[in-house]
Amino acid sequence: MRLNIDFLRPKNFPLSVDQCVGLALSVMTGFLLYSVAIDFNLPIYLFATVLTGWFIFYYPEVGLIVALLSTLWFERWFTLAPIVFGGTVYKLYPLDVILALVGLSILWHIYTGQMPRPSFKRFKLDTAILLFGAVCFFSYAASWFKPTDPALAFGTFKNYFLYAVVYLYSIILFNSSESWARLMRWLKIGGFGLLFFLLLGVLRGQGMWSEAQTLSTAGARLLAQSHAFYFLLFALWLGVAYLWPQNQWWRVSRKTLWWLLLLAVFGVVVSLQRHLWLTGTIILVTWFIFLESAERRRLLSIIGWALGAAALAGLIYMWILLLLFGRLPASVSKTANIIQQRASLSMMLNQGDTSANWRWAAWRGGLKLWAVHPIIGTGLGQKIYGYDKTYLFEVAARELHNNYLGILVQMGLLGAAATAYWFWRLLKLLYALWQKAAASSLAPFVLGWGSVVLVFMIVFSVSVYWDTNFLIIWWWLALAALRFAAVELKIESL
Repeated sequence: MRLNIDFLRPKNFPLSVDQCVGLALSVMTGFLLYSVAIDFNLPIYLFATVLTGWFIFYYPEVGLIVALLSTLWFERWFTLAPIVFGGTVYKLYPLDVILALVGLSILWHIYTGQMPRPSFKRFKLDTAILLFGAVCFFSYAASWFKPTDPALAFGTFKNYFLYAVVYLYSIILFNSSESWARLMRWLKIGGFGLLFFLLLGVLRGQGMWSEAQTLSTAGARLLAQSHAFYFLLFALWLGVAYLWPQNQWWRVSRKTLWWLLLLAVFGVVVSLQRHLWLTGTIILVTWFIFLESAERRRLLSIIGWALGAAALAGLIYMWILLLLFGRLPASVSKTANIIQQRASLSMMLNQGDTSANWRWAAWRGGLKLWAVHPIIGTGLGQKIYGYDKTYLFEVAARELHNNYLGILVQMGLLGAAATAYWFWRLLKLLYALWQKAAASSLAPFVLGWGSVVLVFMIVFSVSVYWDTNFLIIWWWLALAALRFAAVELKIESL
């Protein structure tokens, strides 16, 4: 006898997907604000999770959208905050709970016939991802037989591969232009919300949670690394909206767009994240190479406008200061000097930058450790000990500030080969997508998400994006977007 579940079907639920997202996001935001301002509160956490879970039960995509926006705004407070009960800390993070609920909801919808059973078209890119996952699991299994930290080993495995569930969920849930357009609308709202953190950083003189990443030079970051990274992605999508103002993915009025783009670029600059400055420059050069001449001219015009507006704003700001104080405050020259220091290549080469010194020392220590087991690596969860002419240090192999080197050290040449094959397939897909999408309505979608993928491929070489869950989930989302575009454009040879 089959269970009658008609009352559980979405058609009988009075709220739409967007209404559920709005309510769930409001409740989750309230819980996270309470956690940031006061402390973790179990009853509020349970209320927010149960209510969000109820909406996810009817619409699994609600969970994915809420998880992405909560991560966008609250980063580690949502993705790395443990449950505290009876004085005991349980490392069950809100992000993981929401993703688990999304998976259960998908299975329930498939079982009850509310969602068709997914039929995955076979792509070589998927094969490359699975190959990387297999090598990653092998390295994790190898760590069981070595003197490693089990929690660190599992955490590395989870960040390296288990968050690929975001890729899987996105393929299943965002399988039409309408579903991706809905997600992009919510991400645009998330981008607007980031402006609050920029304003707060300017007013406080230091960004929220920026202390998690100390500066090797003088000054203070006005944005945390995560928010600066999200601002870079926001700026890329604003650029896409400017190039294709009538696109269905990310529409912003022209006048508003100019100021938003200026603020986004300002946010990246005052974050003092040198690798994001370099990455943004590389992406702009790539756009100039691949865009058609008409889009190239539009891009030049907005860059010229932004530079002119920034110069004008700076002159007005200094004029007001001169009127009020008769001179420029020391903070102005100090800020300019800090940015100059951060951008100084000679400072790094002359070993005046402690961050660069630490990286060189850690990388040398990692390569020495890798040389012991060059083929299969050390296994996940290993630590590296070294000396950088100033002090002794201890760092997890996954935190070498170069994810490619971290994979080589822990997973050996096997892991490096699997990663190289995967990324080679990915670059081939990107090129094929742009060749076919350039003259279609999917051009802005491919350029936007393709740029996100390229951003990750660059920053993997200079920081710890792959082993940070509130950053790596965006990598998997971007890969799912490119896969969707490949299906829509009927690209077979991937």
